[in-house]
Amino acid sequence: FVAYTETMASMYRKKREADLEGILIRETVDSFQKDWITFIRVEENDELSGYMTQVIKKHPLRGFDEIHLASAMMIHENLPDHFLFACFDERLNYAARSEGLGTFPP
Repeated sequence: FVAYTETMASMYRKKREADLEGILIRETVDSFQKDWITFIRVEENDELSGYMTQVIKKHPLRGFDEIHLASAMMIHENLPDHFLFACFDERLNYAARSEGLGTFPP
């Protein structure tokens, strides 16, 4: 739920900051909402907590970035084929690559 609301808030913030046209933001939000059901969602549990501890000890990331990386590491371990970590934050991408994840952008 947090990732969903964060993404929605980010899209509307970009609309306000860039003065995007209403039709463009509606199409973007509609597309995201259709895609949301196909996303893998990670629940907070003991397994994720172990990855969180590993990330916190090794990487100087912000809270949600730590959660995103720990979740990606857990998913990658369970579903390693064709896994790509997509992010446009250089620090987070660097941390992902140092954990052995393929990233976009590379």
